[in-house]
Amino acid sequence: MASWLARSVFGGAAAAIVALACSDLGDLSGGEDPPDAGEDRKIASPDASESDSDVTCEPGKTACGSLCSDVTNDAQNCGRCDHDCLGAKCEAGRCQPFTLVAGLNIPQGIALDNTDVYFTVYGSGDVMRVAKTGGSPVTITTDTTSPHGIALDLDGTGAAKRIAWGERRGTSSQLLNCALPGCTVVTKVPATEDVRSVASAGGIIYYTQSTTTVGSIRKIAYGSAIPTVILEPEPGADAIFVRENFLLVAKKTKTGAVRRMTTGGGGAIDLIPTLDNPSGVITDGTSVFAAVNGGSQIAKCPLLGCTGSSTFALATYPHEIVIDDTNVYWSNGLANGGSIAYCPIAGCPDDKPIILVPDQKNPYGIAVDDKAVYYTTSSPSGALMKIAKP
Repeated sequence: MASWLARSVFGGAAAAIVALACSDLGDLSGGEDPPDAGEDRKIASPDASESDSDVTCEPGKTACGSLCSDVTNDAQNCGRCDHDCLGAKCEAGRCQPFTLVAGLNIPQGIALDNTDVYFTVYGSGDVMRVAKTGGSPVTITTDTTSPHGIALDLDGTGAAKRIAWGERRGTSSQLLNCALPGCTVVTKVPATEDVRSVASAGGIIYYTQSTTTVGSIRKIAYGSAIPTVILEPEPGADAIFVRENFLLVAKKTKTGAVRRMTTGGGGAIDLIPTLDNPSGVITDGTSVFAAVNGGSQIAKCPLLGCTGSSTFALATYPHEIVIDDTNVYWSNGLANGGSIAYCPIAGCPDDKPIILVPDQKNPYGIAVDDKAVYYTTSSPSGALMKIAKP
């Protein structure tokens, strides 16, 4: 899978991308749970298996190769043959999520390389990583305050060689970056507004500074202290995504939009106009999908633009959005009763999403690789979570 598909916060992405109705930071605000916008469905059918025709199984078992398996609880054949839960349990034919790191104080953004998950912890001021397979987390640096969006610069093997992240602390915010693995020297670039989202491509960091009245889109080389302004003012500039020679930016205001422009700021257009607080954006190269936090929907539009978006799926205060070759995934950010949801790229019947993980506490950052979905539960007792892809 191409590396740009794996997301970090963006609102962030490995090659980049960035509440309740009025907040992005977990339990820092509350809200009422709106009516259910999705539905729980079986992820797979036991019939979707490659069976050995010479194997006869007792009732309730499915032939998976030369063995008979109970696909309702077999963690290596969960719901169907060869669907591995990656170390988690299988219950009722569905892989369950498991905790990579617990006890985090408002974890936010996520970025992936080929072996590790990198993440920011807003409340404690940490940037950390942990192996995708689990184990003890490593603190990369504590030389930061209120870190939020995060992005990685990958080498040719898919390993992270540099890391960048932004702070959300108003007029004292910064964009920071360092070389990995040691992060011994942290380059700090002052910002007078929250650095909402960070993306990375070709040794360049792209980021948004955000207020509802000013705001800007900027870029800077790793290790440099002098950014270039791509577009200013850009009120509400929030989630940013870079691919090849263009940027997608979500303007998170009540009358917001998803904008497309070159990486130098040329040809800026409102790709999807009139959206209520869009907070995440992604593309598969053909269509653009936006998490519309205020509108509680996932909007869709051709990459070339549209006069008005179509509703791809219903959502409940979605935060961030990622994509792979098959599905679109997003985090529904309720303080209680949040979820990780998805739909096939081709669409969901009746616009209703499939709930991959129910009953989560304000999931926020989300990323995906070829095997799993990773996400943060953004609360003072939050966690970094992982679940096998459906």
